[in-house]
Amino acid sequence: MNISKFCFSAAAVSVALLASSSQIASSRPEIGFPATPSNCRALHEISTGDTVLRKTIKFGDQNTDFAVPTGKSFRYYIARMIPENNAKYTVAVNLKYNTGNHATVFSKTAYFNRVQLYKLQVQSPVAKQPYQVNFDINGPVNNVYNISVLACH
Repeated sequence: MNISKFCFSAAAVSVALLASSSQIASSRPEIGFPATPSNCRALHEISTGDTVLRKTIKFGDQNTDFAVPTGKSFRYYIARMIPENNAKYTVAVNLKYNTGNHATVFSKTAYFNRVQLYKLQVQSPVAKQPYQVNFDINGPVNNVYNISVLACH
């Protein structure tokens, strides 16, 4: 059943999104990303080293950078976001290069539904591999979202 096509109360969503095998409902749905495909690897955020970040929108800089490992060649990247609030967000994905240049490979303002997975496959528009994938997400202050980036062969 595709949950995103129906309107549920918060309690129904919690029950529908049970992650534990014990089938005990929690007061808050667990938010998680699907397993990483075998041809991809999760990138680490540069300041925390985490592969999945839960962030709260505050005033100011909302950029998050994920490091692309050197010594490996990747064909494309998958930027993933799960918002915890229904809201209008502005999302940009940028690829940063060691030349000091960057390429904005996605930029859009749209309404996003809470606990729905949004993913975007992007490629470098130039023949160089980026050293970082940047997520820039803005929206209502205090809204929360989860992000991760995969690099794929």
